[in-house]
Amino acid sequence: MAQHSLPRLGGTPGGTTTQARTPLWLCLIIVGLAAWVYLGQTARVSAANAELQQQQQQTQDLLARRQIALAELGHVMSPAYVLAQAQQQGMVPGDWGDGGNQP
Repeated sequence: MAQHSLPRLGGTPGGTTTQARTPLWLCLIIVGLAAWVYLGQTARVSAANAELQQQQQQTQDLLARRQIALAELGHVMSPAYVLAQAQQQGMVPGDWGDGGNQP
């Protein structure tokens, strides 16, 4: 009886099966570079997020200041305020020529 040898899985050193293997160090370098790029992007996104939050807070502060300024403007432009300020400075209402003050 003739013996037939079956090839082992993965081939044998000198067998007919050839496999291209990527060296382990090259895989580690590729994974390391991918991780480095990912961490770099994450840092940039984090910095951009912090800047965005700061700008949103600044916008909210400016809007609040605008509301206060508009309220103050409405107050100082009101006829009652203008009349009170004029009277404090010694001004008196003038004659409009409508004849309402004549006897």
